[in-house]
Amino acid sequence: MVVSFFTILCYTTPKDTRRTDLSCNVHQGQSEILFRIVPVMLYGPKKAIRTYAFVDDGSELTLIEQSLSDELGVQGPTKSLCLRWTGGTQKLEQRSQQINLQISGVHNSTNVQTCECNREPDDDLHKVVKSYFSLDSLGVVKPDKLLISHQDQRAQALLETKTRYVGGRYESGLLWKYDDVRLPDNRAMALNRWKCLQNRMKKNPVLLEALKAKIDDHVSKGYVRKLSEEELQSPRSRVWYLPIFPVINPNKPTKMRLVWDAAATVHGVSLNTFLLKGPDQLTSLLSVLVQFREFRIAVSGDIREMFHQIRIREEDQHCQRFFWADDDRLSEPSVYVVQVMTFGACCSPSTAQFVKNMNTKQYERTHPEAANAIVKRHYVDDMLVSVESTEEAIQLVRDVKRIHTSAGFEMRNWISNCRKVLDAVSEETTNEKNLDIGEESTSEKVLGMWRDTSKECFTYKIFRR
Repeated sequence: MVVSFFTILCYTTPKDTRRTDLSCNVHQGQSEILFRIVPVMLYGPKKAIRTYAFVDDGSELTLIEQSLSDELGVQGPTKSLCLRWTGGTQKLEQRSQQINLQISGVHNSTNVQTCECNREPDDDLHKVVKSYFSLDSLGVVKPDKLLISHQDQRAQALLETKTRYVGGRYESGLLWKYDDVRLPDNRAMALNRWKCLQNRMKKNPVLLEALKAKIDDHVSKGYVRKLSEEELQSPRSRVWYLPIFPVINPNKPTKMRLVWDAAATVHGVSLNTFLLKGPDQLTSLLSVLVQFREFRIAVSGDIREMFHQIRIREEDQHCQRFFWADDDRLSEPSVYVVQVMTFGACCSPSTAQFVKNMNTKQYERTHPEAANAIVKRHYVDDMLVSVESTEEAIQLVRDVKRIHTSAGFEMRNWISNCRKVLDAVSEETTNEKNLDIGEESTSEKVLGMWRDTSKECFTYKIFRR
């Protein structure tokens, strides 16, 4: 136990009851740096404790750990404390206390400020220190398991109790922050957003056709459906309308993704305001990339429309309503509902990872290599693995595909640096990726980078502004 002091205090010996001011100095040796610490006695209502004081010449106040003051039985008024470091770093301690503490070597009491040092690991100071030291251990040291916050504990409990296997697919629910969430009426806001989109489509026929094709595709796949008048008139405890907008990836200009805007606000709140993000279950991106280059045969693929393969409970679907016109004239819109997870809800990524890993657990004994690849070699919906032999790669691809199929996930876009692997999975590939391995370089987009399968290296495309 070490206490930080601005002044230098030292306790002579346990047998000597005289209180004396002493100086203690050390300096740097050749092999290590020594800090200035001195033994001290602390006196409180409960007991006296012998410990050590750390002498910090740069400190403007005296600090003691909360656990130590509790053990001494010393209490004082609660006062906020702002701690500042170099580089503009600061931290506000809302629950610190100012106490009077008797210290051996000092003839009068001293004012001491206490702070709760063992706070949750997401405070500003922890993030700064963690970021600094993580550079030294990047890809070398496995990080310690962080404490789970109360919000993540609730989200985990909701995932475990609300997720179930129905008809060959998984169903889950929105991760509400509270059981009794009451949503404001946002129909007018969503209708105004629809009118803005409507005007865009009237001016841009190409956009109109693309969105119409996307909605028709979602209807045919069961992702969305039109609500009947009876359903619209039926009372619901929670209803929310999601504005929609298209997103086009510059790297894939011919492909458009439809996003339901769960961040759209009304009266200062959005749907995401009432939802938990859920625990971060993503595998480390660095770990996936490093181990992807570990063995000779590399294989990658991705899950088609992963979020849309997980259904949302019927009672939560009405918080995913949206407007869409049924005809090309874009007349009065009808009300549709999204029956699956959406792009836009903050809880979707965590729920998707939970479902993927939950489905894989039942195959850990029968298909251990494939299960490990799904849990530890996937980043969101992309799988990147490497093995030593062609036979291992082919078997791994087939087992991974089989496990994902059991949950309603479809693996596609297989890429490999081995021709035999591609020939073996040729019936399972799509034309969305270029799988041809010839004399010329073949580059494919993988996790934001371009992977050259012929030279087996990662490259980047830099665009001039």
